[in-house]
Amino acid sequence: MRSSLLGGGTDAFTMRTHQLLSQLAVAAADRPPRLRFAPSPTGYLHLGGLRTALYNWLLAKKLGGTFVLRLEDTDKARNFQGSEQDIEESLEWAGLTPDEGPRRGGIYGPYRQSERIAKYQETAGELVARGAAYPCFCSPRRLQLLRHEAHRRGETPRYDNRCRFLSVAEARSRRDMGAPFAVRLRLMEDDADGFVDAVHGPTRHDVSAVEGDPVILRTDGSPTYHLASVVDDAAMAISHVLRGSEWLASTSKHLQIYRVLGVAPPVFAHLPLLCNPDGSKLSKRQGAVTVQDYRLSGTPPGALLELLTLSGAGFHVGPTVGRILDEMVSDFDLSRIVTNAASLDLARLPDLCKTHTARQIIDDRTRQSMVHEVQDMVHQKFGLQPDEALVDRVLQLRKGHIERLRDLVADDVSYIWCPVEINTTELQRSSPHFAVICLEAQR
Repeated sequence: MRSSLLGGGTDAFTMRTHQLLSQLAVAAADRPPRLRFAPSPTGYLHLGGLRTALYNWLLAKKLGGTFVLRLEDTDKARNFQGSEQDIEESLEWAGLTPDEGPRRGGIYGPYRQSERIAKYQETAGELVARGAAYPCFCSPRRLQLLRHEAHRRGETPRYDNRCRFLSVAEARSRRDMGAPFAVRLRLMEDDADGFVDAVHGPTRHDVSAVEGDPVILRTDGSPTYHLASVVDDAAMAISHVLRGSEWLASTSKHLQIYRVLGVAPPVFAHLPLLCNPDGSKLSKRQGAVTVQDYRLSGTPPGALLELLTLSGAGFHVGPTVGRILDEMVSDFDLSRIVTNAASLDLARLPDLCKTHTARQIIDDRTRQSMVHEVQDMVHQKFGLQPDEALVDRVLQLRKGHIERLRDLVADDVSYIWCPVEINTTELQRSSPHFAVICLEAQR
């Protein structure tokens, strides 16, 4: 069972912890910084995935390294048409452009796991040859019965490791007869030295005591996450792996594969899961959960990114409203990421949108492009072509009041662009901003 040992413990484990911490520092210093975001294209990119991409991108840029996009698309049944394009476009929209990936290429490609199947099969064969893995001939029916029996006894289902005791000759005979088989990793017993997670600290999980030997290659020849992620991270020289905390307990298995392959593992950092303020899982009932929802609504990407950084911490400077990517890079601190589930308060997004939109308006470089964007919006909705000076003036006056540029072409503010009869008496009763905008628009 995993335990985070941040203090106390036996002298032996304390000494081992110090050794691992030293190894962690050496591992980070001895290789070029290369970080990856490796989503599965099974749907539109969600907010948790965007935060994982953001933190990998931030650390890569802070260390002067490389940010890699890799698609884990080996599960053909779950792959979603259009997902790959959505992931790439969402990263571009957010300003997290990969340095390497399916679209940009790179020396470590291909960057789709479906194009690397032969390498996984080759590695699985190497592990079997070294005795670190073995073929499993158990039928789906037998595995289902094991699960049912475990549930009947109120136990956690686990594989009973039956096929690990087959002789080499017997396994070869079954293969020669054409029996279908998967490949399982032979978990090392009493291998609970632990490892140092950059977020959770010294951690250990005796997987052999609580789990059966896991499948690393399915009967159809496709790899599971445990094998493919290790093979790819090693082949692509990944130095740091930042991923969700749901993979923390599996890291011990991954470290065993690294050890057998004779490859130095990367630095691991497991990020807290995102949840609603009440602790429940993110869902559409509480608000939009895919990046596409926010892209299509005109949300400023900086506002959404800042909201994500407020969920899980990770910065040596306290919350600063309006922080942009360059500032996030300089302030990012991996050691300050929290270990508990991170609450995502979507109610804060409107104010963040106003702040980021206002910051863009203040900047002369970004305001010019905003002027042209608003001109296009007005032309598309009202068939009018306002001059740049008017649009610029409107932006200046509405700074701090609008969340998105499209707020300027809402039906209830059409008076800004469309000719209207002005009632002087009513105008005098209106707000100063309203009066100025109306007068500007009628000139």
